[in-house]
Amino acid sequence: MLSDALQRLSLRDLRAISVLARTLHFGRAAEACGMAQSSLSALVRRFEAAVGCTVFSRTSRRVELSPEGVFILETVDRVLLESAALTPESDEGESVTGYVRLGAIPTLGPYLFPSLLPPLIDAFPEARYLLTEALTEQLIGALQADRLDAAILSLPVGDHGLEQTPLFEEELVLALPAAHPLAAAPHVARDDVPAGEVILMEHGHCLRDNTLQVCGGVGSVVPAHATGVETLLGMVAAGVGCAVVPSLAARIPRALSERVAWRRIHDPTPTRTIGVAFRPSTPSARRVRRLLEVIRSTRLETDFSS
Repeated sequence: MLSDALQRLSLRDLRAISVLARTLHFGRAAEACGMAQSSLSALVRRFEAAVGCTVFSRTSRRVELSPEGVFILETVDRVLLESAALTPESDEGESVTGYVRLGAIPTLGPYLFPSLLPPLIDAFPEARYLLTEALTEQLIGALQADRLDAAILSLPVGDHGLEQTPLFEEELVLALPAAHPLAAAPHVARDDVPAGEVILMEHGHCLRDNTLQVCGGVGSVVPAHATGVETLLGMVAAGVGCAVVPSLAARIPRALSERVAWRRIHDPTPTRTIGVAFRPSTPSARRVRRLLEVIRSTRLETDFSS
């Protein structure tokens, strides 16, 4: 019965319903779908009449999914996913216009966006790129609530209904105070990283987990946490300790560069997978795939040289 009712609605209608289910806000959902709020309200009434029950519980202050609505939206998302798999990719000449909302983790965005934006702007000059930085968990929540079109982060991120496309492997390198004994060593193995001298990022940063993996879950660390890579390197330059840093960040010129030494880590060389995540069932999925075509063709200097 449910599938018959859904067949009376267009895919655009179903996408709008799906966006509303994730934002739980008529104004934001209508804006994301490029439609008037009154039109979205009328669509909801028509949708609920078609499925024969209340999907969205609405008051003057909030919107919530009803218990029946949770089940129905699972079916809607499944229909959208299947239709996306059957829909041919957009024509090569199709452009991207309007606002494109891109997110990235803080240990990546400042170092990758400057390389990605010029080719994206050249390819789609009518688009306007809204950039944000947030922790992985926050980016996933924004994607699910349709507050972001795509996020660039360290993969994989678990099963959250997201399509995840790897872009490249980024090497993780060791930043040391210039006067540190290891700064003169030709090679640094993982076991050489001194316990008790490792500076970690704050909880929630994937680089914190990467560091613990590289250092074998060091038993003791410096009793200070950094909120960003710049702060992390500032503490290294001040002689507080050493840190595992993404290679993209290591190539950025800094005033403190003479106080920081860089060494590659061997046996094996640690890396993290950088990629793009997005919801395949949202209206912006086709645009994200067009962006991915440009990003894949962009030469990114990801090799580290100390």
